[in-house]
Amino acid sequence: MERTVFFRHMIENEAIPTVGKVTISIGLTDTSSHESILQIIERADQAFYEAKRQGRNKVVVWPYQQDGKIDDLKPNM
Repeated sequence: MERTVFFRHMIENEAIPTVGKVTISIGLTDTSSHESILQIIERADQAFYEAKRQGRNKVVVWPYQQDGKIDDLKPNM
């Protein structure tokens, strides 16, 4: 997570020619060998949209839960 936050800060502090300043929202998740790639992507997608919902330019981690109930999870900020 620390590297991801560092990367987000690098993007935020760098001006891009013809565009100017930009920000990035990132959604991360834990994984388990017991789940499919689709389950992992779905959780990462949830984290990404939660980061955008919080006002953009955020990193959110959506943890793996053994029962697989995404709706019951609370993201880590």
